[in-house]
Amino acid sequence: MSLRKIVAFICIWSLLATLGFQGLAVQAEQSGFVDEMDNFALVHQRSNIRIEKADQHYFGNDASRMVRNTTAAGHMLYKTSAPIDSFTAYSYSFIGAGMPLVGHRFYASADGSAFTEVSPSIFGSGAPVNNWQLVIYEDAQVPSGTLYLKIEFIGETKAWTPQLSKLVVNQNVGSVVADPPTGLIGDQPLTVALSSATSGASIFYKLNDDVEYRAYTEPLSLAAFTSLDTYATKEGLIASPVKTYKYYAQADMLIDRYGQVKTADFPMKVTSDAQLQADVASDQAYYDGLAIPSDFDELGGLKGSKEELQLEATGFFNIQQVNGKPILVSPSGAAYFSLGMNGITNNETFTLLKGQETKFEWVPPYNGEYGGAFQGSQDVFSFYMANKYRKTGAMPTNEAFFAEAVDRLKKWGFNSAGAWGSGALSKQNGLPYTLVLPLNGMSKPSEIKIFDIFADDAEARIDSALAASVPALKDDPLLIGYFVDNEYHYEKFFTAVPKLKASKTGIKKRLVQMLQEKYVDIAAFNASWETDYASFTDLNEAELYIDTPAAGNDIENFFRLYLDTYYSTVKRLFEKYDTNHLLLGDRWLTLPMMNTKIRGILAEEAGKYMDVISINHYAPNLDVTMLNEIYTKSGGKPIMLSEWSYGTAEQGLDPIVAGAAANEQERAWRYRNYVEGAASLGYIVGTHWFDYVDQAATGRWFEGLTGERYNTGLINVADRPYKTFLDGVMQTHHDIYAVMFGEKEPFFHDFGDEPPGGGTGNNLTIDIPYTSVPIPLDGEINGYPEGAAGKATLTADNRVGGSGGDDITADYAFAWDEQHLYVTAQINEPTPMMNNNPNSNVWKGDGVELFFGPSELEQIGPLLYDDRQIIMSAGPGAEGQSDFWLWFNTGRQRPIQMFRKAAADGQGYVLEAAIPWEAVRMQPASGREFLFDFGFNESEDGNSRKRQYEWNGTNRNNLDRGLWGNAKLIGASDGAGPVVTVTGVEDGGEYTDQATPAVSVEEPDGGSGVKQTSIRLNGSDWLSGTAITEPGAYVLTVEAEDHASNQTVRQISFAVYASTMLAAAQASGAYSDPAMLAATLTDRNGSPITGETVSFLVDGDPAGTAVTDEQGTAELAYSIQLGAGSYAVEAGYAQSESLYFRGSSSQASLTVSREDSDLAYEGSRLGAAGQPVTLAVQVSEPSDGSQGTLGGLTVTFSVYAIEPDGAMTQIVLPTDAATAVTDAAGLASAEAVLPAGLYEASASLPDNPYYIGAGTASRLAVAGKAPKELKVKGHVELPSGPGLDDDWKEKLHLDVEFKNGVQKQWTLKANSGKKIGVQSEWMAAANGKAYMQGSFLLNGEAYTIRIMTQEAKENDGRVSIQAWKGQSDGLPPDYELLHAEFKGTIKIK
Repeated sequence: MSLRKIVAFICIWSLLATLGFQGLAVQAEQSGFVDEMDNFALVHQRSNIRIEKADQHYFGNDASRMVRNTTAAGHMLYKTSAPIDSFTAYSYSFIGAGMPLVGHRFYASADGSAFTEVSPSIFGSGAPVNNWQLVIYEDAQVPSGTLYLKIEFIGETKAWTPQLSKLVVNQNVGSVVADPPTGLIGDQPLTVALSSATSGASIFYKLNDDVEYRAYTEPLSLAAFTSLDTYATKEGLIASPVKTYKYYAQADMLIDRYGQVKTADFPMKVTSDAQLQADVASDQAYYDGLAIPSDFDELGGLKGSKEELQLEATGFFNIQQVNGKPILVSPSGAAYFSLGMNGITNNETFTLLKGQETKFEWVPPYNGEYGGAFQGSQDVFSFYMANKYRKTGAMPTNEAFFAEAVDRLKKWGFNSAGAWGSGALSKQNGLPYTLVLPLNGMSKPSEIKIFDIFADDAEARIDSALAASVPALKDDPLLIGYFVDNEYHYEKFFTAVPKLKASKTGIKKRLVQMLQEKYVDIAAFNASWETDYASFTDLNEAELYIDTPAAGNDIENFFRLYLDTYYSTVKRLFEKYDTNHLLLGDRWLTLPMMNTKIRGILAEEAGKYMDVISINHYAPNLDVTMLNEIYTKSGGKPIMLSEWSYGTAEQGLDPIVAGAAANEQERAWRYRNYVEGAASLGYIVGTHWFDYVDQAATGRWFEGLTGERYNTGLINVADRPYKTFLDGVMQTHHDIYAVMFGEKEPFFHDFGDEPPGGGTGNNLTIDIPYTSVPIPLDGEINGYPEGAAGKATLTADNRVGGSGGDDITADYAFAWDEQHLYVTAQINEPTPMMNNNPNSNVWKGDGVELFFGPSELEQIGPLLYDDRQIIMSAGPGAEGQSDFWLWFNTGRQRPIQMFRKAAADGQGYVLEAAIPWEAVRMQPASGREFLFDFGFNESEDGNSRKRQYEWNGTNRNNLDRGLWGNAKLIGASDGAGPVVTVTGVEDGGEYTDQATPAVSVEEPDGGSGVKQTSIRLNGSDWLSGTAITEPGAYVLTVEAEDHASNQTVRQISFAVYASTMLAAAQASGAYSDPAMLAATLTDRNGSPITGETVSFLVDGDPAGTAVTDEQGTAELAYSIQLGAGSYAVEAGYAQSESLYFRGSSSQASLTVSREDSDLAYEGSRLGAAGQPVTLAVQVSEPSDGSQGTLGGLTVTFSVYAIEPDGAMTQIVLPTDAATAVTDAAGLASAEAVLPAGLYEASASLPDNPYYIGAGTASRLAVAGKAPKELKVKGHVELPSGPGLDDDWKEKLHLDVEFKNGVQKQWTLKANSGKKIGVQSEWMAAANGKAYMQGSFLLNGEAYTIRIMTQEAKENDGRVSIQAWKGQSDGLPPDYELLHAEFKGTIKIK
């Protein structure tokens, strides 16, 4: 027997077994059964089904599930001897990546022939894991007499979902039924009763965050939101799956069914779908009534300005000079002021549902008609998109949304798209646009958002990114230019960069190099920076602090070097690919613009390389002083105000600039002030508003549960325009060019604001008295020396920011000793201690602030390097976060003792602090003078500052030390007590594993001698010189008295931390699959540390955090999105302030291998000669539940002509048909024109960094002009061995006839058997060759047959025959006979 026949026999036998043919079937147990899906032992028949064992952690640790081989429908059939009364099926469905929920259909039969579909109860059980949801199918009412149960697998998107996990037949307990199943809890509790369809079942339940289930004995009374988990059991049966019911409380609901804040009352509020539907007509009337400004040309430039101003048309947007000022000029040579819109997208209308489900009055089903309002999963939803659907009856596509937005924007007078939109859609709609260079995701230190231009591969990565994106658009006249990037944290550069590690960042390595080049000798460096390092190598990993003027000069020079390198590199590489478009700067934040030194350096360096300076300038009013300074220092470069906005709280959203506008009219005035004021300056070339539509009321989705929720839109969540606001916008846009060229005065509405940069100090002085006894920190103003010295009161007259709150006051008391400055502030206000902001954001909430200027008391202007600002939060603080912060020019946060106490009547609070003098770089002495100011910040919600108060200065205290007052230390006692000296520890010091304080007490010369000494550690007597090894916080108190009754008290606070060790494990995995990152944390004795958080970095980027278990091991499932290779893994443990453990880190590697790939041919299988046929292939990866990126993969197509004898000859395809690139879904396609004939179309995916290559092939028939007559009549001799049927022996008779392409006759007959009719599927003929394919039934089973032949003389022809079981014509065939002698007639005319 030939090898081909043996293979064909095996394939046919396997197929028969798979389909459950007679003799191979299995019958399930008679009394019911449980199928755990480990094998096919209980399955009677199956089709297109296999067992899946991968990724069991996604499936409740179930190690085996049933799943399809392909996306075609599959099924499993069970047969029992006893009737099936009930069943429960457990199945997992994938619900991520925007995929529809797919599952199963169930059919019952008494005889295995006639099936009736049954409709089980369907519900999700438990929370999804990695987007895999356990779905339960339960039916206790199966038709009487059912002996067969058929489970069908459906879903055309992916074969690997659903996955059937378990089937319970006649042994299942009915799930728990809650009555009512849902409900809204109002003022009265809701009563819920539980039951099960299984008689005698015991019911168990738990509520919300309960850990243990309770036995159900009586109806439940629910008074607040409740998540109710239930299940039922009965001895001898399988417990029911967990079923969850949720009952919402009216009091929790903040958002109505239209996405509006329920408590907000405003005229535009929607209360019914009918109102939205009525908006369609009113919208049309409104927008039809608007007109683009009459002086705008087709792009929004000024008509006629080319000739009037003698401007040049270059074909691209460019900068030219008019009257000595730079202006933006359009491609056609018109003056152009860019009235831009950032964020022409619906992205910021989506909100995260998970974690705040109780806030919403209504959320539709994920798989229902509102599916298009979800983004990627059931957890992210847009009420705006839902309202668009309610309004129009259609879910808008991205293209439709953008086109509508552009039409509206143009009518409102906007003429360009800012950042965060779509360049392609802008171009499609004829709207000039800007883009951001693709640099945001590369070379960013985790500690500070800046580009690390000194990283080893920085230039190469920039070059690669630009080469991939810039050339395609270099000739686009609608593209204004590129922003380099967005909102770098330059304000943190001086303090954050010196603290980086050279092992992780190139920028720190380059800083150390610069310092070594300058100082040469480490001793010279130490003297200038007041440090004590042994070598320059030690600086690489050290946290450096800018505590001296020399250090300040060095970091300032490095800042210039950094900016020059960054801007020049980007400029040089950009012009390598595009010399037509503008570089628009990097969109500076508001914070660095408030620092005159930083903004001056930025302007000077950017001005050398950027075409335009861009600033994201959020402020109540334009800071003209700042803008003029930047314009001048940049060398006269034009400025674009690239992002800004105003909002109100009228609809329950947050105003993005707090206090700027109370209503729509004020919002319009703010807009007009800003834009017309900018245009009138002469060097501003554009203002870009943020953004088109309001953000979601519960926060934009990609920032989690704390996302921005600003009123920034021109339209609200109901797609209703802010018409009063927009009236003002349009007035400005219609006048913009008249204002720009001085023909009209800019609009100005006086809000009574203090202009930016305005105000002067009060020239006050405060005397601060000495205290011989430390001031107690107990929430009372006590212990201070008698008299008025060191006392002050602040009132509404001291308010320097915000408005209102005229009754708010504050009483201050100050004192000093050799170790501390003491302050007690009693703030009297109605919303006390509201501050949710830690670290450097403490200024946003309630708190007390102080300013210190130790030197150069006569110098005014920017802060010096010794100057400090301290803000102390009145909020409760949080573990691992600082509730105070020290500015400026230092990253060093020295410990400060603080105490907070709320007033008994709730109308204020007391904040006390003992501030170490070393924290403000001062040595105290009686008579010492210094610059000084103090005040407080007041918030009404804990999130944003509402008002600011200062004793002497203004709201510009942080920018100008000349606004501060003065302080003088007075009153140190002449009768000094004993001198207490403590070595081995310092106040605020931190020590690892051990601290050994030593105390000495001496009487000054001429004193009366030491009478008595007391040394206590944390309140207990302690012996000087005793080593302290136990981790924790300590207070060492030394009290000494001389014989003249003079007393000295010295108190030092310090902490001992235990060292830790972190050991990271090696990891490996395939692309797109999860890899387990692990690290073990132990203490100094090698014992595991449990319950602590370990963070992981992969290739320098954050991967996530995990908590250590009982063995001290933290494990993080990391989804691999990197190509094959080896990557650095760094595990880090941050210092614990509660357990007093030191931080530690460890490195390992992650080895990434390629993922397997599958190819499925999806192209044409039948085509016409002279017409293009589609060559297409679907690339997919294994059904392991973790999906990688399938787009951008190159696939190669090959086509082979098949001769009638089975031989194949390769066809040379055109270049554009030989290869194709996959789209986002993994589909690659091309077109080719082929002559009539039969072909094999194959596709191959070569190995790449992400996937192992694969291939596939399929047959392709191309029909030409039908022959007038095609006749094949005769027989072939069959070889010995198995055929398609036992009767297929010796001879196979063929009788085939086609007339003009129409089948007249086609029969088969084997030996003396009956004739079998064949139904033609297609026929192709050309050049004397013919190919035909059809289907027939044999013994009740469907087959496909293909015949290939060519014209020949009588009894001298040859034919080839191929046959397949079923409807598929896949490769290879189940039966094949090639080039066999044919006795009879073959005629092709």
